[in-house]
Amino acid sequence: MAKTKIRLGSEFTGLWLSNAVANLGDGLSVAAGPLLLASLTSDPLLVAASLFAQQAPWLLFSPLGAALLDRGLDRRLLLVALNTTRCVVVAALAGLVWLDLATIPAVYALLFTLGAAGAVADGAITALVPSLVPAADLEAASSRLSAGTLAGSTLLGPALGAWLFAVAASAPFGVEALGFAVAALLLRGTRRSAPPIEVVTRAAAPPGLAEGLRWLWHNRLLRLLALALLLMNMTLYGFLGVLVLYARERLDAGPAAFGLLLAATAAGGVLVVPLVPRLVDRFGPVPLLRAGLVVETVAHVALALVRAFPAAIAVLVAFGAHSVLWGTITRTARRRVVPDRLRRSVNGAFLLFSSGGAALGAIQGGLVARAFGVTGPLWVAAGVVGLLSALMWQLLAVVGGEDG
Repeated sequence: MAKTKIRLGSEFTGLWLSNAVANLGDGLSVAAGPLLLASLTSDPLLVAASLFAQQAPWLLFSPLGAALLDRGLDRRLLLVALNTTRCVVVAALAGLVWLDLATIPAVYALLFTLGAAGAVADGAITALVPSLVPAADLEAASSRLSAGTLAGSTLLGPALGAWLFAVAASAPFGVEALGFAVAALLLRGTRRSAPPIEVVTRAAAPPGLAEGLRWLWHNRLLRLLALALLLMNMTLYGFLGVLVLYARERLDAGPAAFGLLLAATAAGGVLVVPLVPRLVDRFGPVPLLRAGLVVETVAHVALALVRAFPAAIAVLVAFGAHSVLWGTITRTARRRVVPDRLRRSVNGAFLLFSSGGAALGAIQGGLVARAFGVTGPLWVAAGVVGLLSALMWQLLAVVGGEDG
């Protein structure tokens, strides 16, 4: 039987294009931000703090954005304002870099602003989609938005941003500013969207983040997965925060090669996505999660030992495949056990563990690298994830069986 082609309409297409272009811009700064910091200082902590500046806003602004949207703000106008703000801020930094006036605080301010705007925009897009497509097509629309985000912010954007930085330090920021301007213009054809005030004020308030945290903490499976996510993100981002220095000092790689290192994990994720259902059916979720813990531990050790750029790329591709597989399995577990009414608040609680681990990890990685060199965070990560593997090995089967 032939598959029915899903048509999501011109308004959704405009939103999708705007989101894809904006995420491509975010991806440019994912590479260009650390490269710019590394050109201003060789202190691992100051370089790693750039990643902290990108991740910390998600802790602060995701709950705030959700609260604002629940009060009836027009999602389209909010997205236009956010993209316009990002355009102005990045254009200003491009000018500072071009004039050789960029400072470390200015770079932090840029990355923090982009992180804050991205956190609120992510919630606005999620809230806007149901008003643009039929309920039956929401899953397809969400999948296409996720694909655009993955391609722009983690695969194409970092590689392009690093290459542009190698050409001219101001180039990625100028292109990024242009991209945000285009993203704002692409939303012109999208209808204004805000829930009626009467509905918002009279209907029962949706469960808040505190309720989501309480529910998560009282479910043994989700509590285990959330704590694992916190520790794994702390160790991973501890390394990613100094990856630009690792590329330069350990692999003797230039700016463009740094962008390829960033893109390698996304490439591994893209490669494994079509295989996930078959792998889960063949091996089951618990064995795959156990295997992921082993892969992550071994990957940290391998990266601490290798000095060849191709070897590091291969390890990061494998790590990216593991990350997507782990994330898919744990999201499926959440959907299976979390009631529909609490899904958004529990997902928000997981975001706190994820972003909190990333932000804290960036700082601890910078401190460790300052004391023990750029491979120090990798040895710490291998030890922490190895210990986590030993602790979780039996708990995954026991807790998963009880809550399944």
